Amino acid sequence: MVERLAAAHEPEDMMRENSQEAEPGSLAQPKRYQFNLGAKLFAARHTFRQDVDGRLLLYSPDSPGLPLIVPNAMGALLDRFAEGNTMLGSMQGEAVHGPQFQELLRNINFLYERGFLRDAPDPRRYVPHGPDKSRPPPEFDAWVHVNNNCNLDCAYCFVGHTPEAMTSAVASETAQRMSLAARKYALERITIKFAGGEPTLVLPVMRHFVECLVAELRGTKTELKIALITNGTHVTDKLIEWIKQDDVSVNVSLDGYGDDHDVYRVYKTPQRRLRVFGGTSGSDFRAGDEPPQRRGSWKKIVENIAWLQAEGIVPNINATISQESCGSLAELVKWVFGSGMRLCHLGVVRQPGSSWERTPDLRGAFDRYNNLLIESFDRALTELERPEYFLDLPSALTIAELAFDNPAPDICCGMGTNHMVVRHDGNLAACPMTVGEDRFEPGDSDLIETMQRTFTESARDRGDDGECLSCEWYKVCASGCPQANKRFFGHSFTKSPLCRFWKFVIPRYVTFFGRKLVQAEQRVQRTGGYDEQGV
Repeated sequence: MVERLAAAHEPEDMMRENSQEAEPGSLAQPKRYQFNLGAKLFAARHTFRQDVDGRLLLYSPDSPGLPLIVPNAMGALLDRFAEGNTMLGSMQGEAVHGPQFQELLRNINFLYERGFLRDAPDPRRYVPHGPDKSRPPPEFDAWVHVNNNCNLDCAYCFVGHTPEAMTSAVASETAQRMSLAARKYALERITIKFAGGEPTLVLPVMRHFVECLVAELRGTKTELKIALITNGTHVTDKLIEWIKQDDVSVNVSLDGYGDDHDVYRVYKTPQRRLRVFGGTSGSDFRAGDEPPQRRGSWKKIVENIAWLQAEGIVPNINATISQESCGSLAELVKWVFGSGMRLCHLGVVRQPGSSWERTPDLRGAFDRYNNLLIESFDRALTELERPEYFLDLPSALTIAELAFDNPAPDICCGMGTNHMVVRHDGNLAACPMTVGEDRFEPGDSDLIETMQRTFTESARDRGDDGECLSCEWYKVCASGCPQANKRFFGHSFTKSPLCRFWKFVIPRYVTFFGRKLVQAEQRVQRTGGYDEQGV
């Protein structure tokens, strides 16, 4: 048990721990605690409670930590502090001696340490501050956009499919800049995420980039992690060799299951010229010369995933769920975890109908989209609540940019703080969605300073009446994607058009998490431990 509080004689302290060294050969003495019984504590305003198979699920969305399964008595104990109470006042006539009293104090400390009890009442609204940019981040991740070209033609893609690709000179220079930042700021970790376009089409560029960065980081204590974000259609022997050699994490992007995936993820097909008789605009066309229907990529991706697994490479799945593909989400997660894969990220397309146009029916379009997302995610989570799925949560299943284990710093991502997008020309962008729009030149400044310049808007400057700041889930979603908010409403920090979906899926996921905790506990009780799939 981690103690955050020190000596009991200080007014703000609730308790302290005293330990005694055991005599050689004797049983270790149990820990003993001294409490300030006059310390006043308050129940957190936004604690989420749910009965899960006769057990109590607790979750504090604005405190670090994941959902917990606790004895039902914890709920009654929390209620004693609803309006504020001292520890002595919470005892309700119980004797201040004996094991029951000690257990009560330990339970109070447990609730305090995990953010369910607090030193002062919570304000009715959150006060946004945003991430702290006064100090450099201990680590950063870089979305390295190595090319624009792709062999697929997804309608919602934010990348202009042009022939440009990162050159060896740009790769070397970028690696050097990253190394300089690592040395200047003593970075703990750099995570490279190769993306495009389709990055597997320029394998030599990725190889060269990693070779340069590994060489540049020699002599530092900076850990380097490499990830590949691919559509999964272009797997070769050379790619597999590189993945193994550089310990690359493979992330395959999918849209849905089977035919739903193929709605958007289709191969490019050259536009077939129509043969015109007579050469006039009113001429007839030969029936056989009409443009063919473009071929979907699902079948090829499934084959390539099986190939990777046969080579000992277990890919992660990045699912991009759209209005058109969400109907098969339950089938998709069933296939993912039933096929030996362990990690699945469920993202959502930001715009209904894959269009950023502000149509007159925009509100109605989002209402319909929210409804579809709610229905599909509920079915998917219901499927995964079946006991046969033994998942390593929370990493096994993540949803969009929702921050379940650590409160979001008033923005849902690390844009401008610890996340950078490196364009194919070596310049930076704020977000993968703006890679074709932003162009921040590093120049003579270091990469961290340039990254901070890519996004300078403040969460203090909101474009609405602050409704989000009173919401119990604000610290999980942080008003959703700022780029999408700005495109639709002209302001980065405003109520998300997917708000209704977030308000559904956050508590739904927390309940799902609690049910998987109970199942894991029951599994341990039956087997005496976790199997090879356990956490």
